[in-house]
Amino acid sequence: MASPIAKFKITKGGEDAVLVFTLDPVPRWYLEAAVSWFPSNGSWYSFHNQNRIAGWNQFRLTDSGRNCVAEFRAPPYHVGDKFQARL
Repeated sequence: MASPIAKFKITKGGEDAVLVFTLDPVPRWYLEAAVSWFPSNGSWYSFHNQNRIAGWNQFRLTDSGRNCVAEFRAPPYHVGDKFQARL
């Protein structure tokens, strides 16, 4: 398995999971341990959004069927940062 480039802890209803991001050979993600409320693996990509006032970077996780399962603001992050994602 590819070396991780980042890990995120995600929580829903008191149940935690760890998302692991890789880049080898393509951007992929997987959960360290499966949970019932989130797919177990897929791919990810970054993109830029812009409106008339500002622009920002995000990245999107997709499942094996290429359906969007989550969007996050793009890095940089600091250890211990907390934010909400749209699931």
